[in-house]
Amino acid sequence: MSRRIQIICLMAGLFSAITLLVFFGPGSGDAALQGTPSLKPAVTRPQRSASSLAESFTPAPASQTTAAPSLDPATASRLEEVRRLVALGPDGVADIIRRLASAASAEEKAMLCDALVQIGTDEAMQAFANAVLTEKDPATRGTMLSALDATSKPAALELATSFLSITNDPTVLSAVNRTLARMGNADTVQFLTELYAENEAVAGQRQGVLSALGSLRNPQVVTTLGALVSQSPVAEISQAGSLSLSKIGTADALTSLVEALGQLPESRVAEREAVIQQISAIRNPESAALLASLATTSTDLLIQHAASEALKQIPPAATESVTPSAPVARPEAAAVKIIP
Repeated sequence: MSRRIQIICLMAGLFSAITLLVFFGPGSGDAALQGTPSLKPAVTRPQRSASSLAESFTPAPASQTTAAPSLDPATASRLEEVRRLVALGPDGVADIIRRLASAASAEEKAMLCDALVQIGTDEAMQAFANAVLTEKDPATRGTMLSALDATSKPAALELATSFLSITNDPTVLSAVNRTLARMGNADTVQFLTELYAENEAVAGQRQGVLSALGSLRNPQVVTTLGALVSQSPVAEISQAGSLSLSKIGTADALTSLVEALGQLPESRVAEREAVIQQISAIRNPESAALLASLATTSTDLLIQHAASEALKQIPPAATESVTPSAPVARPEAAAVKIIP
């Protein structure tokens, strides 16, 4: 078992103890939060200066119509408070933790969580995880977890993958899948396959891992997913990889699906069927030219049919000027460690 998996499993044990204290202990939820053990992320990251942290914080842009409206006073005040807390950097984390322990409204908790995630140090991310996992109200948990949607920090990706092994809460897992969909990389794929293999006895965890693996949308992970589809000995893992490639849906992702099908032996019936099904489910207009080519020139009748079905669902404007062209062979994919 890898060191990272061992650490994650330890975190799972700590969270079980936290849950019992929060829901069945004699103290209040706030008191339990104050006494919660730290959940340590798997990787230690160097801390940055307060000034660089402040500069890195860029709030998500407000929705725009014909003209960008001014922020309402309450939102503007919240953003200003988040900026102030982020500017304090690591020195402000202790104060944020104290405020979270006594915060009464979902809005205040969400604001404080935004600040913790933007600061992004180990201590800040541990505090964010503790606050989320000990929050009793699902709606408030969802509001707090929206902090992950507003950042692209590696620490957020690490924390999201760690959540998979310490909770089956659908509210948390929904936020995890959104984060992994946006930021998941080759290391994420490797970690998920390890987590699936090493923790098969954890109730409900395998389904959460498969859901996360099927949620990836980062085009940079296409090559890794293609290798997973063709090489994984686990049918469910291969099928989840096919699903992500289909939802990414670029020409490169489609090529990976076609190549994986060519590498899968005839005996892998379920995996081959999944690939064909996911080719027919592609809806990305970027694949229109390649789909048209496959529908007319592929020697595999199943691929021809799947490509034709996919083309029917792509908006006509995307296929009006398509000139079919033969798929272009890509360099051989880098070796990927497949966990049996």
